[in-house]
Amino acid sequence: MFLRERDHEVFRFVIHALIRSQVDLRKDQDELENRGGKTGMNQIKKGFTLVELLIVVIIIGILATIAVPQYTTTVERTKVGKAKAALSILITAQKMAYANTGAYIAATNAQLVANLGPYIDMDAIVADTDWNYATASAGYATAIRTGGGTYNGLDVSMSLDGTIPAGAGGGTHPLR
Repeated sequence: MFLRERDHEVFRFVIHALIRSQVDLRKDQDELENRGGKTGMNQIKKGFTLVELLIVVIIIGILATIAVPQYTTTVERTKVGKAKAALSILITAQKMAYANTGAYIAATNAQLVANLGPYIDMDAIVADTDWNYATASAGYATAIRTGGGTYNGLDVSMSLDGTIPAGAGGGTHPLR
């Protein structure tokens, strides 16, 4: 009887230990799952696969090939608009010079302040880093694109009536 009671106590102890270890194991698994870890057959997957990342990179590349040229064209259009505004100021200065002296003044970018400065302030036009400006004795004003890139060296011209002539007379810049 003594062995049986002792066996019974050992058996009860082993069962309680197994139950406690199962409870502790389950707590450990729950804690691991809450932290995003992997547990046995129920593995929790987090993150992106390589294929998903490649698809995202390809989509971004396609969008960039569409957006970047459109952006550069838009930026260049604004620079052409700035040149047209400056040419309009130069034409006004040419008309003022003609009214005062009876002749139109030919001037390069460096001579604008000295030759047309008495009629209109030329500091902003001369400080422009995107364009070099020139006026002709025939009354035209021309802006020549500087700064490198696709449009470097192309020009926009404006006549005395403030218009950009059609064809080569208006310059070689495609966005004029």
